[in-house]
Amino acid sequence: MLTVVALALGIAGLWWVVNLDPHWASRDGTRFIARAQRLTQGEQPLGRWREVRADVTLHGTVMMRPRGPMAGPLRGEWRIVGSTLDDRGKRVLYLAVRADGGDTRPQSLVARIPASSRARPVLDALVRGGEGPSVS
Repeated sequence: MLTVVALALGIAGLWWVVNLDPHWASRDGTRFIARAQRLTQGEQPLGRWREVRADVTLHGTVMMRPRGPMAGPLRGEWRIVGSTLDDRGKRVLYLAVRADGGDTRPQSLVARIPASSRARPVLDALVRGGEGPSVS
């Protein structure tokens, strides 16, 4: 009986770790780690969710730097154009289009962060057409 309980706890712990999104945000919310996924021309998901490091620029765009060798198409400068909450209301999904124009890489992606993230107010301001962070 103890073995079954230990096995069940092990499987539950593994499921929790696999489904946990990596996330970190700076105090001002302008630098963060998120998950991103490319979209096809028809706005369908392409590939799997990838971890990206993101920096909000002074120009009101987001510079994405993905981890891993297969995530290169996510690298670049993106403009946030829309947002929505996921089905459970625990994550915010942001639609972004390529801002560093004119190349053959995918032209749109969706990025997700926890709804409680310090980066959310910054990204929401970009959706509303705001500029990047001010220089103090």
